[in-house]
Amino acid sequence: MKLLKPVFAVLLLSISSTAFSAGMIRLHPGNAKTINFSSEVATIFVSIPEVMNYKVINHQKVVIFALEEGLSAFIVYDRDGNEIYNKSVDVVKVVVKKGVRELRADQEKGIGDE
Repeated sequence: MKLLKPVFAVLLLSISSTAFSAGMIRLHPGNAKTINFSSEVATIFVSIPEVMNYKVINHQKVVIFALEEGLSAFIVYDRDGNEIYNKSVDVVKVVVKKGVRELRADQEKGIGDE
């Protein structure tokens, strides 16, 4: 029974994080994502344009792009005013895991030189 509690806790966390991420798009500053729609796009709402913005490619295709770290709502409506898309866009900085010493060692070995 003691083993079931940790397993259940991990399972619950996995399910809740999957459900949470289903309504979210994660991008790094400078990255973009193309989103295709089956309905014609009429209106787009972005809650924090400093975090992300968009470009309409055609009536059924929009590219969103990350500007700076933060969280913004991205909602799309059709011609009748119906919400056809609603996601949060989470813009996060890239975390560099290699330390300065490792980079210097790589440079000395010629790794990464092309």
